[in-house]
Amino acid sequence: MRLEEIKQALAEGRKVYHGNKNYEVIQDKIGQYLIVCSFNGYTIGLTHSDKQTMNGKEADFFSETPREIREAQVKALIEDIMSDPRPEDLPKIYQGLEHYFARERPEEIARQCKIRGDIDKKQERVRHESR
Repeated sequence: MRLEEIKQALAEGRKVYHGNKNYEVIQDKIGQYLIVCSFNGYTIGLTHSDKQTMNGKEADFFSETPREIREAQVKALIEDIMSDPRPEDLPKIYQGLEHYFARERPEEIARQCKIRGDIDKKQERVRHESR
């Protein structure tokens, strides 16, 4: 990724990494672009003091794909549903997940079935508890 692509991805809210997901590129509170190691917190600037020469090869930088972002959003939604479902929301959520999985690849079907089963069990439990 070029420097401008990295800045644009961060502005769009996507995560950007250097080399692997242990080294995340961030923009701090005062606007500096930094590379932060998740293991030990070691931090260096994204660029040298000239603000153009990057600390790393362009080819080593990558960002989350829209698919990874969607999967993270769906995972967060599922965790939220399972932690505290409201019975009236479950059918709507179920339809939304069905729509999401309809667009995905066939290997997602196994995960889809597990999620549907988990939601159905939770919905049945909520119905039973409300009696």
